[in-house]
Amino acid sequence: MLVAAVAGDKQMALTVSYRPRTRELMVAPTGMEVPRGRARELWIIPAGEKPISLGMVEGEGTQRHQVAMPMARYFAAGATIAVTDEPAGKPPHGDPTGPVLAKGDLTTT
Repeated sequence: MLVAAVAGDKQMALTVSYRPRTRELMVAPTGMEVPRGRARELWIIPAGEKPISLGMVEGEGTQRHQVAMPMARYFAAGATIAVTDEPAGKPPHGDPTGPVLAKGDLTTT
């Protein structure tokens, strides 16, 4: 299993875990305040590569996602998980446009 403690300079934090065998990604945000007209997008940044969107992070509580086989190769110890501030309604793809609010590296447990 891979785990990242994703934290920023505010009270927002996320615990992100990934199970390679089942390709299950679990995201547990806390303190995720989202201003009106804004959204939070989750990214994986493999060592030496550009950010790849993992989709939007919604509110509180554990969120479970199935990682597609082609994306699974990016999940490795040392990859960075980050959360950015994005415009609401922006589809989860392309490059980040807003600032990084929190980040942390995946480690093996």
